[in-house]
Order: sequence, then structure tokens, then C-alpha cells
Amino acid sequence: MNLLHVFIVLISCATYISCDDMIYNYASCSHGGSITPKGRTTSRTFMLYAYKGYNLLTVLVNGHPQKVFNNTVFLPSNEKELTVTAFFSPQSKPNDYGQNVGILYETWFNAINAGGFRPVYPEEVPPATYRYWGEPAVGRYNSDDERVINIHADLLAASAMDYIIVDYSNNNILDPSLHNPVYNLLNIYQNRAQQGIPTPQIVFLLSASDNQVALLRDLYNRYNHKIFYHLNNKPLLFPTKPCTIDGCDFFENREMWGLLPQGDNRYSFMQLYPQNIVNGNEQIAVSAAQQETYMSLPSAHSRKYDFRTGGNTGGDFQNFDDQWQRAIDNKVRTVTIKAWNEWVAINFEQGYTDQFNADQSNDIEPVRGHFGDAYYNRMKQWIGRFKSL
Repeated sequence: MNLLHVFIVLISCATYISCDDMIYNYASCSHGGSITPKGRTTSRTFMLYAYKGYNLLTVLVNGHPQKVFNNTVFLPSNEKELTVTAFFSPQSKPNDYGQNVGILYETWFNAINAGGFRPVYPEEVPPATYRYWGEPAVGRYNSDDERVINIHADLLAASAMDYIIVDYSNNNILDPSLHNPVYNLLNIYQNRAQQGIPTPQIVFLLSASDNQVALLRDLYNRYNHKIFYHLNNKPLLFPTKPCTIDGCDFFENREMWGLLPQGDNRYSFMQLYPQNIVNGNEQIAVSAAQQETYMSLPSAHSRKYDFRTGGNTGGDFQNFDDQWQRAIDNKVRTVTIKAWNEWVAINFEQGYTDQFNADQSNDIEPVRGHFGDAYYNRMKQWIGRFKSL
């Protein structure tokens, strides 16, 4: 099934627009091209419309949102060239199970990159030093980079992601180098929401101390409530331990951690296959790779891990596909994906804990070289299938 695609097109008022005019896309025309720009050069107006069976979500012209009416957008212009970004999705039957999908999202790169961007694998680094497993397709970035935040939001919205999970599981939310970029992200998400630009909502994963919970309440009161994901009419929070302090009841709490033992009824962001299914069919973790101890060791379950053989013997998507299939087969309501953009891991001498190289890593964000945007597109396909149950 073709899901949400991002098409960026240079439109010249002197030409008829077809797929050949696309200069960048995450799904080629051979995948359906389910939105087609048409040109009428005499009126200097261009029309974008969705094919039958698809919804046109939004269109940006030179970065500015346009009004969508009856699945069509008219693009009058006095400029010779336009950059048009169109978002569309297949129409599907109502979601009977209330499915939702969230993905862990890192905002730690200002702190990680202090003093300069860290090296990229296979370059060696000293113990207690961070290294990138690969380079993001947008280049290495800091977490307050407005351009990157918007690109991420566009891509995640286009995948039908419900919310990002801002990961403070090992970070101090009170550290300015960590929370200032989050303020920037919240400002951008709020502006996008006010302009009607499709954007995932936000949930936090953190250790629930008094100060951190108080800060989250302040953030919630400061920003438009619509940018936060709600469950049971409360903002959802993923504490890493039971949240029992004052202020916790303001949130809908679901305790979360990773690599939990079989039968553990807490939410998890990463599990070895077969992953735990919480409370009947409430939640499951899905990831492209997992470590038992260190991701750099042979015991790690790489992107090619196949539970049938117990080794890294499968195809490029074997591990990811098997974990998603378990979610589909059990009609689970909530899928938590690790991860969008962790990118770096520290050298602990014994190994690198969470990310190591292209095979032994679990980021979904498009990468330069390696598998490119293949895992992003694969995730879109699985989310579409999951939400069509």
C-alpha cells in the first residue's frame, strides 16, 4: 500500500507539470504518484489534486501552507518558480481499535556536539567519547536547528506518526543544553499547529522527579494543549519508574523502560522478539535492531536478525518486519518505535551500547549512503497497514 509521500517540485509557469519535474521525492512516480500537479499557463494558476482514494492533507508553497478545499489546492503565483511540498494519504476505513504510534526522538545533540560534531563510524574514538554510527541525510545537526526540526516534523507527519517521544530517560531535563532545544521544538510545533501544518504531537519519557514533573506542567500550561498527545483526557507521560510524587496525577502515566523480561507488564520502547504485549493488547515495542548487552557485540540482534535461525541471517528488513508483524497479528493498540534519531553512542571500552554501525543500529531517520530512506519508507508502509486493521 502506498502511504504518505512527500513530493517537492519546482514549478515553472511556462511548463506543464508532470512527474518528470520532481527534483526530490521519498517515493518515485512508479509508486503511484497519487497527487498530480496540473498547469494552466494562461491563468498562471496551478492545481494540485489527489487521485480517487487519497486525501490531500496540506500543501506548502515556498514554505507557506495553502488552503485545501475539496481535496484540491489552487496555486496562483506571480513568481517564476515555486517550491511546492504536498502531503497526501490513502483513504482508509475508520480505525476500529484506536491504534496509535509513537517514536523515540532525541534532543541531545547540542550537548553531544559541544565543541564540534562528533566523528562518524568507522573512525575510532577514545573511551567515554561519543561517535555517530552514520550521518543523517540532512547532515549532522544540533537539536535547536529549525530547518531540521521542520524536516523531521514533515517526514513524521507524512508517515502518519501520532507523536514523538522526547527522550529524557538518561538526561536531566533541567540542564539548559538539553531543555533549551526542547523549547525551540515546542515553539516550532506550536507554530505549525496554528498554521494547520500536519505535525505529530509530543509525549515525554523521563525519570519522574519533583522538579521534572513541575517543569512539564509548566510547559503544558505555557503551550497550546493541542501539541501534546492525550490519553483519557490527560497529557500522556512515560515515566521510567512509578510516578508517585505530587503532580503526577495531572498526567496519564504509563511506566516505560527497555529490554524488559518476558511477562513484564510495563510499557517498553525496545524488546527482543517475541516482544511483550502489555495488558492484553495495549502496547508493544517495535525496533529495527536490539542489543542484549552492547550493540557492537556479535550477540546483538542486527537489522538482519531472524528469530527462526537465532542469528543475523535474514534480509535487510527481517528484524523490523518480524517485530511489526507481531504487532499486526495481535491487533495491539499502541506501537512504540525505537528510534528516529539517536545516531550516537558512547565508547564504554567493552562496546557501544545502543548504536554501532548501519546494521547494528535502529534509527529510522534517512541516512546518507547505507540504506538511505528505505527504513523510513518501510515504517510508513507498516504504519499504514497497522492503522487499516
